[in-house]
Amino acid sequence: MKSSATFWAETQWDCHAHAFGAVDRFPPITDRGYDPPRVLPEDHISTLQSAGLNRVVWVQPSIYGADNAALFDTLHRFPHISRGIAAPPREPDERVLDIWHQRGVRGLRLNLISKGGNRLADITPFVAKMKALGWHVAAFLDATDEAVLNTVIDAVEVPIVLDHFGFAGGQAFPGMKAFRALIQWIEKARIIVKLSAPYAIGVLAGALAQNLLKANPHGVIFGSNWPHIGQSATLSLSDLKTSVSEWCDKASVKADLIFDENASRLYG
Repeated sequence: MKSSATFWAETQWDCHAHAFGAVDRFPPITDRGYDPPRVLPEDHISTLQSAGLNRVVWVQPSIYGADNAALFDTLHRFPHISRGIAAPPREPDERVLDIWHQRGVRGLRLNLISKGGNRLADITPFVAKMKALGWHVAAFLDATDEAVLNTVIDAVEVPIVLDHFGFAGGQAFPGMKAFRALIQWIEKARIIVKLSAPYAIGVLAGALAQNLLKANPHGVIFGSNWPHIGQSATLSLSDLKTSVSEWCDKASVKADLIFDENASRLYG
């Protein structure tokens, strides 16, 4: 077993978790897709070391809309291990991004899927400032819809990180051909794909992961999607990490590239 000093000297990232808080402090929006779960960020942090992870990226949940208060509270309480992806500011004042950067934010979320999400037009006023800060767009969209994917890529000049394998919510049983554009764009190093929530695409997860890794091993990162909203079974962070490591082995890619190097480039 690694010593504590050695463990914390390394970086191993969970690039997709959600920060929730007490309803009286962080009330969710009315038009939301689910109710806030009774979990706190520290519940997830306590599981990181047992899974061999020690850094976490908190991604703004849709139930808070444009209110990043719960995210900022978590970044404030756990600054040394945390980074954040925030909902875009309500007002188009790019100077606020400098303040957010100091708080640990490294990108803005574009959520075209969830109830309570946002629009591409909410992101575009900030693209120049994001580029200057080295930020990216974290996009939750259906990458099997080539028109939507191409529109987002054409609209922004910063890296685009796609959540949950690029999702495929519009198709019950998508085949590999449905992800043609996703593979082409990752080959061109225009997008980065997050191996998170494999249940979002079901049985294709392993095959798609290996295709992505072979297409561009520098364009893939890992995320847990904790606390796994909508999943009835309790999912093990260690098991999720093991699955990704196995996909890396089958694609002849070093797992540290996914858990450390690629993620550190985005969030370090």
